[in-house]
Amino acid sequence: MRKITFILMMALLVTKTAMPQKAKTKKDSTPRFKQEMMKEAPVENDKNVDKEALHEKMMKEKYDIFMKYLELTPEEMDKFWNMYQEYDKELFSVHENYWKKVDVMTKEYKDEKGDIDFLKLEPELAEKLLSMKQENDKELFDINEKYTTKFHDVLPPQKILKLQKEEKFFVRSLMKCCQK
Repeated sequence: MRKITFILMMALLVTKTAMPQKAKTKKDSTPRFKQEMMKEAPVENDKNVDKEALHEKMMKEKYDIFMKYLELTPEEMDKFWNMYQEYDKELFSVHENYWKKVDVMTKEYKDEKGDIDFLKLEPELAEKLLSMKQENDKELFDINEKYTTKFHDVLPPQKILKLQKEEKFFVRSLMKCCQK
């Protein structure tokens, strides 16, 4: 089901971590994380996907990326990583709650793949969903703002900017991986 894949991608969007944009060799240009995720990517309609295990693997990959590409000292990493896990947990929770509500409200508007056919929604429902989306986005923005301030307590601004860049690239890589 695409919703499950989307929730997993949203978990990464929530954490917004990115793969480094370093040059790869021609022999193997696929990031290691992408290779592993493709091997173990869930079937879209698999309702038995262990989201926790998949999320744990993604967090392990993020840890490795942060250590390598943010050039964090062991002291910075110790302070930062616990904070980052809290951040990730909050964002994931917001996304998951939002999509659970959307799923319940749109059951009868799904196609054979499980995708919502937004063009067939009743106007009132569409308005409600749009309002919920805006509330969700604001909640995510507030969490990002809160943790950017917290990260600033343990990391210099240059590393926070690098973190944000790597997060976006990671999300794009994951989305490309899941689309295949």
